[in-house]
Amino acid sequence: MRLGGKVAIVTGAAQGIGASITEKFIEEGAAVMMMDIKPKLKISISDTVSIIKGDVSKPEDCERVVKDTLKKFGKVHILINNAAVSFPGAIHSENSIEIWHKTLNTNLNGVFYMTKSVLKTMMKSNESSSIINLSSIGSQVVNPVIHPSYAASKGGIISLTKVMAPIYSKYNIRINAICPGGVKTPLWFSAPKDVLKRYEELHPLGSGEPEDIAWLCVYLASNESKWITGSIITADGGNLCAGGLAQEAKDAW
Repeated sequence: MRLGGKVAIVTGAAQGIGASITEKFIEEGAAVMMMDIKPKLKISISDTVSIIKGDVSKPEDCERVVKDTLKKFGKVHILINNAAVSFPGAIHSENSIEIWHKTLNTNLNGVFYMTKSVLKTMMKSNESSSIINLSSIGSQVVNPVIHPSYAASKGGIISLTKVMAPIYSKYNIRINAICPGGVKTPLWFSAPKDVLKRYEELHPLGSGEPEDIAWLCVYLASNESKWITGSIITADGGNLCAGGLAQEAKDAW
């Protein structure tokens, strides 16, 4: 019961990492409001779990979800900014402007809108609160499945996290970001098999499972991490430290 008595909002909660986070939070005693643009449930609705349709790229949806969470659960202690999209396309492609706006509207603006929507209630309560933003190692390294607009949006999340953390620390709000590597989600499996094989090989420990990120979120949401804020935590099976040379690194000695 590491999150007993806590109330969380998880965006992009219907599948992949978001669904796994929701499951672990419930196991650890939290009440969870699941937000997704296409709400599908693998988890039973109960007094401590609800799902609501909402698009993080729309400020009015973000405000509504927070209000509905407060109406049902009374408080919000945790926000997981997980919702994200990714579209293939180079900067010089004909539809690159459309892709750029669609990607940043969800991945970066969505983090801003959701955070803005919960801050007032978190600031007012002055209880121990945690905002966890899902970035990506794609903000820091080139790899076969990361596209320019996605990389830029995830890099923006890192900057936003670092800027916000000290400002809101006086309200007992901690703000951190996680940079996952390749995790087996629907987005992962949407890539061509040959690309996935190459990407898998970049991770010394292999690709991750959604629960690998979910457990890290449990830690950052709990009081166990009460002295951690403004941190950018990498969970990538060794991808970055291997510098794209995972097999060579394993065979070095």
